Amino acid sequence: MDDSNLDEGVDWRDEGAVNPVKNQGACGSCWAFSATAAMEGAYYILSAELELYDLAEQQLVDCVTECNGCHGGLQELAMDHLMENAQEEQTDYPYTATDGHLCGEKEKLGRVFVTDVHKVEPESVSQLKAAIKKGPTSVSLEADKKVFQNYQDGILDSEECGTKIDHGVAAVGYGSDANGKDYYIVRNSWGADWGDMGYIKIAAVDGIGICGIQQISVYPSVKTAGNP
Repeated sequence: MDDSNLDEGVDWRDEGAVNPVKNQGACGSCWAFSATAAMEGAYYILSAELELYDLAEQQLVDCVTECNGCHGGLQELAMDHLMENAQEEQTDYPYTATDGHLCGEKEKLGRVFVTDVHKVEPESVSQLKAAIKKGPTSVSLEADKKVFQNYQDGILDSEECGTKIDHGVAAVGYGSDANGKDYYIVRNSWGADWGDMGYIKIAAVDGIGICGIQQISVYPSVKTAGNP
């Protein structure tokens, strides 16, 4: 991916490509929320900022049989599923925070298909920034340590976070502070009461990254269900 002409900073929230922070509840569906945030952003950008859908995480929990619903999954597999099955809107397939069995009944209308899934080159700040420049990007990290779970503000730059991936989130921007410290803007799915109104800034350093954020990242290309 071309990373030769990166902007100094990107924040897709300012462009209207990011929905309000959601809450996965007592269900290990972070992977579905991460993939959905990337889907919503990708379609908003594709549609020339005409439509920001609120897409259905529950559809992925119920329908992606290669994953384990509330017991975990992978964003890439969620996007693979959406190549053949358009993602529904939240109003048509509401979130229940449980393993559901309504896939056959509700996976019918569909708004957005995936046309391709792009893997980001790992262990590279410039490559992940280049992906984020294109749109919100699904990233994975370790989130079970106190330094992450107790985050409130500032830039998280601590090896105490760990690098054993157990959580999917969405990188919706990047930037640097007054001292030139680079960071990613990451949207979590633990509600707006967590962190900095549901967000965390994670230091952008080469290698596997703080909390392992530069190990596994993907983003989709999309089309509307009505397009050929």
